[in-house]
Amino acid sequence: MRRLALCAFAVAVATSPLLAAAQTQNPAALQKACGGGDAKSCFDLGVIYETGVHVAPDKARAAGLYGKACDAGSAGGCFALGLMYKHGKGVAQNKAKAAELHQKACDAGSDIGCWSAGRMCERGEGVAPDRDRAAQLYRRACDSAYAEACYDLGLMYASGNGMTADKARAAELYRKACDARYAQSCFTLGVLYQSGDGVPQDKAKATQLYRRACDGRYVDACKALARDLH
Repeated sequence: MRRLALCAFAVAVATSPLLAAAQTQNPAALQKACGGGDAKSCFDLGVIYETGVHVAPDKARAAGLYGKACDAGSAGGCFALGLMYKHGKGVAQNKAKAAELHQKACDAGSDIGCWSAGRMCERGEGVAPDRDRAAQLYRRACDSAYAEACYDLGLMYASGNGMTADKARAAELYRKACDARYAQSCFTLGVLYQSGDGVPQDKAKATQLYRRACDGRYVDACKALARDLH
């Protein structure tokens, strides 16, 4: 499986500081601040209602709060609401609306919003397929050090998907994502070094990269490492 699916915003925040921050918040105080137009309070309260921290889970209410946060300028609110529309959580599924919201999050400075909008463009989810636009969005997120965007842009260069194939450029992007601790990218770069595809062949370097990816719990890398060591 290429990556864990973003089935709901709870998945995206479950191991992040956002959930930990929400756990320390008083819902009543957040509700008051949100009612006064504070975007962050609306967003934090949305996280609480989506994840069921302090309150019974209520995804429909979470969606409303994310919408209010988005309208008040919160990139996180736009992204979270976009995920809910994408997966039909708390709202009727509407991928066109999801794509619109993720683009809005991107325009408000969300790197993950740019990446997700790019994926939807590349795959034609909710929008007409547009690989040039996808590459632009991946590049924007990658330039802000969002590792998965660097990896996806690398895949486009490697395959010539919407652009002239350039394995050397793909390797540079995989390296950037790997250095940002994206384990799958370390593995993919290792495969290139193993075969000498786009980079000078270097099996020792490949093994080092497989080890990094395996340490990041990427199973295929662990298998490759075991194979190379026996």
